[in-house]
Amino acid sequence: MWLPALTDAVSTAAVDVGITCGVIPPTDGVVSTVFCAEPLLVGLRPDHRLAGQESVNLADPAHDVLGST
Repeated sequence: MWLPALTDAVSTAAVDVGITCGVIPPTDGVVSTVFCAEPLLVGLRPDHRLAGQESVNLADPAHDVLGST
């Protein structure tokens, strides 16, 4: 299920438990717990403006245009 449908299914008791990699927004009738976490990685070409940084904030590439060559 996509996250909105999963959240709805748990809150209406259509399912007992949902496991997702998405963050559950505060929802009545739903208790969420992070039980493991994976680091997020970004892949950049060597000449990208962010490539030399030790870390990249999520907002930094937010307006980059994705394309193909």
